[in-house]
Amino acid sequence: MSEEITPTQLRDGARYRCAISLALAHGAILAHVRQDLARLPERAAYIIRRRMGLDATPATLHEIGIELNVTRERIRQVEAKFLDQLSQASIWSAPLTEKLSSVLASRSEPLPIQGLDVLDAWFSGIDAWPDALSYILDVFCERKFSLLRIDGQTIVCALTRDEWSELLKAANSTLETGVQQKWTWEQARILVEALIPDRASEMRGTLWSSASKAAHFAEIGDGERILTSLGRGVDQVVEAVLTEAETPLHYGQIAELASARAGRPIDVRRAHNAAANVGFLFGPGVYGLSSHFPLTGDEARTVAAEAEEIIEQGAPNRQWHATELCAHVLARGHYFDGKLTPYIVSIALAKFSTLTFLGRSVWTASQERTFSKANRIDVRQAVAALLRAAGRPMSTNELYNAVVQERGVGEHFQIQAIGSMFRLADGRWGLLDRDTGLSSVEQYQMVTSLMEAIEKSGRALHFNDVVSAPAVAAMAAKVPESILRSIIARDGRLRLDESQYVFPVSWDGPRRMTAALAIREALKLSPQEGVSLDQLQRIVPLSPAGIQRELHGALADRSCRRFQPRQIRTRQSRHVRRGNARRLCVGLPSRDQIGPDDRC
Repeated sequence: MSEEITPTQLRDGARYRCAISLALAHGAILAHVRQDLARLPERAAYIIRRRMGLDATPATLHEIGIELNVTRERIRQVEAKFLDQLSQASIWSAPLTEKLSSVLASRSEPLPIQGLDVLDAWFSGIDAWPDALSYILDVFCERKFSLLRIDGQTIVCALTRDEWSELLKAANSTLETGVQQKWTWEQARILVEALIPDRASEMRGTLWSSASKAAHFAEIGDGERILTSLGRGVDQVVEAVLTEAETPLHYGQIAELASARAGRPIDVRRAHNAAANVGFLFGPGVYGLSSHFPLTGDEARTVAAEAEEIIEQGAPNRQWHATELCAHVLARGHYFDGKLTPYIVSIALAKFSTLTFLGRSVWTASQERTFSKANRIDVRQAVAALLRAAGRPMSTNELYNAVVQERGVGEHFQIQAIGSMFRLADGRWGLLDRDTGLSSVEQYQMVTSLMEAIEKSGRALHFNDVVSAPAVAAMAAKVPESILRSIIARDGRLRLDESQYVFPVSWDGPRRMTAALAIREALKLSPQEGVSLDQLQRIVPLSPAGIQRELHGALADRSCRRFQPRQIRTRQSRHVRRGNARRLCVGLPSRDQIGPDDRC
C-alpha cells in the first residue's frame, strides 16, 4: 500500500506527483477511499460512509440524524467539514478525473459501470457500489462526470443528470418540429444526435434511442419512413397507422393495426375515439387523413364556396346536413368525377370554410365571422383587381396566395362567383366581360330574352332547360353552364333559387312545384312496385340528366328508395299500430325502378 502522506507534505508539488504515482501503482480506487475514511474520526467516517453508500446502505441527512439523535443540519455540517479534509488529503481524485477522461474520449458507445474494471483494473470492484461512485463523482470531480440510469443500465458519462434531462427536452422539441415538417427517419436521427456536445459524443446514439421511443414513423411511397407523430398515446399510434394506409380504414381494422404497432392491446372504442381525433370521417365508421382526401385544393375550395353561398341564401340560423349540401352542390354541376359525397363535403367545409360544425354532419352559418361584410367586399374587390391586372383567368390557389400575401388576411376566406367574377369549369376564375366569349351587350340581350320567355309562360324554368330554351339557345350554346349561371346571377333581373329554378326577382317564387317535390309526389302516387325513369320523365317535364340529379338528392336523404332486382322488402309503417294494413314493396327486375320509402 502507499506510504502515509500528510496535507502539509502534499503542498510540495514533487511529493504530490509522487503520491499520485503511488495511488495508481498500488491498489484500486476503492482501497484508497477506504484508507482515507479510516483516518477520520469514527463518527465522521460513519456519516460519510452512509452518505456515500460505501460498505453501507446510502442514507439521507434526515435519516442519519434520526439514527444518531441529532439534527439534520448537524449531520450536514459534519459531512461538509470532513469532506473538505478528504478533498485536501486524497491522492486519488486527480487520477480518477484523468482516467475517466481518457477512457471516454476513445469511445463511440456509452460506457456501462460494469465495463470500467475491464478497461482499467484500477476501477476493480466499483461496479458493486454505484451509489458510492456517483457520490464520489459529484464531490471530488467537480461534477464533470456522473452516472445516468438509462433503460435499466447504469452509464458513466461526461454529462450531469440535469444536462441529460435538458437534452431529452430539446430532442422532443426537435422531433415536434420534425412532425410538422415531415422529416424522414434519417433527418430526424441526425438532427437529434447533433444536440449532444462533443465531450459526450458516445451518448448520441443513446439520446436518439431514448427520444425516438415516442416517435412514430410511417412507411410511404418507396419505403421511405416519415415522422408522423410524437407521443406514447393511442392518438399518435392511430395517426401512424392511418398515414401508412393507402385508403381510409374502418375503426375496427385501425384497432387491430394499432395494437400490432404498439405491442399492446388497444380497445376498439379507444381506437375509434383516436381516429376521430386525428382524422376525418370518410364513411360510416371509416376514417382517414388529409392525404386520403380525393379532391384537389381548388376543388375543395369550390365545394366550400358553393356550400357557404347555399347556406347564406337560406333562412337565417338554419341548420344544414351535409347530405343536403352535397345534393345542392351536385345540382350546380360539380360532380368531380363521382368523388363528391356528404362525407367529402363535410371534410371540405372543415378544411376551407368559416361555417360552424354542430356535429353529426350538420353545419350552420358562423355567428362569429372572421371578416365583416365590409372586409369581405374588400377581399372580393382585391380578387377582381388581381384578375384584371393579370389579363387572364387565374386558378383558385394563385388568387388565394396573392390575396394573402398582399393583404395579410386570415386563413379562411372564399372566392365566390359574384359581380364580374365567374368560375371556369377547370377550377380557374375569370371576368365575365372579358373571358366568357360573349360581349356585355350579348349577355344583356340573352338575359332579356330569357326573362321574356319565362314571363310569357307564367312559371319558372329549370336551369337544366335554360340552354334549350328557343329564346337563348343560340347564345347559351357558346358558353359553359358555369358561365351561364354567373351571367344570370350578375344581371340581377332573374333569380336562381336553391332548387335550380330561374324566375324574375319580382316573383314571390317559381310559381311551380319544384322538381324535387314533383318527383316525390309522383313517387307517392306510384304503384307499390315503383316507377321507372322513363315513366317518371313523362310525369316530370325534366331532361333525363335533370331527373337523375334530383333523384340523387332524393336517394341521399332517403325520401325514396332504389329497389334491387327481385328484392322484396316488408316493413310496418307507423300507421300499422293504428290498424292499417301492412305495406308490401316489390322491386322489379329493372335496375332503374324507383319507389317511395316504405317508412313514409
